[in-house]
Amino acid sequence: MDKLCSRKIITRASLVVCLRDAFAGGTSLQGSVNILLKDYLRRPLRKAGGYYVFTGLHKNLNEIVISSEKYLDERVTVDLRDLDPQNPVVNITLLPSPAYPFPAGATLIYGTVLDVTGNGVKGAYLSAVVSGRDNSGPMLARDGVSKGDSQIHLTGLQGGVSVGDCFLVKEAKTKHREYCRVAGTMDNNACLYVEHPLQFKHSRGVLFLPCVNTRTDHQGQFVVGLRSAWCKDLRVTLDINYGDKSAQAKLNLQEGERYNTGTTKLS
Repeated sequence: MDKLCSRKIITRASLVVCLRDAFAGGTSLQGSVNILLKDYLRRPLRKAGGYYVFTGLHKNLNEIVISSEKYLDERVTVDLRDLDPQNPVVNITLLPSPAYPFPAGATLIYGTVLDVTGNGVKGAYLSAVVSGRDNSGPMLARDGVSKGDSQIHLTGLQGGVSVGDCFLVKEAKTKHREYCRVAGTMDNNACLYVEHPLQFKHSRGVLFLPCVNTRTDHQGQFVVGLRSAWCKDLRVTLDINYGDKSAQAKLNLQEGERYNTGTTKLS
C-alpha cells in the first residue's frame, strides 16, 4: 500500500511535516516554501521526499505556518498527543495560488470573488465537481461497497489519482451523496483507500466525481486546476461559500481550456 509520506523517520523528531502539491499530486514543490512553528525560533531540518523535521518541542499544541508565492498560505494546529511518537508525521496538501506555474494544456478555472462593497474576499471556499457533459465520470467497479468500507475500486480514472484527492459519490436511485478523500493507493491506483469509512452502501457503476477544493487569496482571486479528464467536454459545478453567503455556477468547458469566470459578487 502506497500511503502519503508513510515511511518511518529514524530520528528523535518531535514533529515531521510532509508537504504535497495538490495539483501535481506529489511531494515535488514549485518555488520556495517557508515552513515554521509559531513561537519556535529554530527552522526545521529539510529531508528528501518533502519532509520537514522539528526537534526539541516541549508544547503539545503547535501551530504550523506555511507561506509561499506559488501556493496559498496555510496555518495548521497539531496536537503531538494525537501522533504516533515513533512516526510523528503530519501530511499537509498545498493548494496552488494564482501565481502557480501550471503546465501548458492544463484545464483551469479562475476568477475573483468580491463582497458587496467591491473588495476582494479573502478565504472564500470553492468546490468544483467535475463530470462529463454526458454525465459520465469515474465509476465504482467490481461488486460495489458496503457501509463502513474503506477500500474502493474505480474504473474510468484518467490523469492519475493521488493521496488527498476528493470525490463526490452520487447515487441516482437512493439520492445518497457523500464525499470521500483518498488516504492511500495500491495495485497501481486500481485500489484506493479512503480517509473515513463510507457512510452508505454503493452499487457497482455509481459515479465517483472528482472534486477540487481551494480558497481565494488575499485579493479574492482563485484558480482551480483540473488534471487530465476522461473526456474532452466537461461539466463543472462551481460552489463558492463564505460565511452565510454563497454562489454557484454551472460551467461547460473543454479539456485544456482556461476559463475565466470574471468577478462573482457575494451578497
